[in-house]
Amino acid sequence: SVSKEELGKLIAEMLAEQGLDLASEVIDDFVARQFAEADQDDDGTVSFEEFCAYYNELIDTLNGEQRGALVEKLQAKEQEVSEQKAKEEAERQAKADISDFETLLAFIGIITHPSIAPVSGTQL
Repeated sequence: SVSKEELGKLIAEMLAEQGLDLASEVIDDFVARQFAEADQDDDGTVSFEEFCAYYNELIDTLNGEQRGALVEKLQAKEQEVSEQKAKEEAERQAKADISDFETLLAFIGIITHPSIAPVSGTQL
């Protein structure tokens, strides 16, 4: 039998051979869907018979007319993941900027305090 991890390695290698350089999240999602499709008896593993049937179908897809549709779906998912990562990074940066601004305001409050300002040279 073939485990999900083993099938994942095989699929990742096949996609790389096809020139599809995809984010790990995209490959993981694709592998999960493909494993569910290959594991026809839902026992958590792919038997030799299930693997042969699945593998032949996948090869036909990668080499046949359906390749374009598969590549488009994977590239769309790649774009979606990339946009999500960019959004998360922008949100993280915005939070960091707010924190930095709050720290700066606190620092200004300290150095302009009447008891500190004369020594800090920041009298307003």
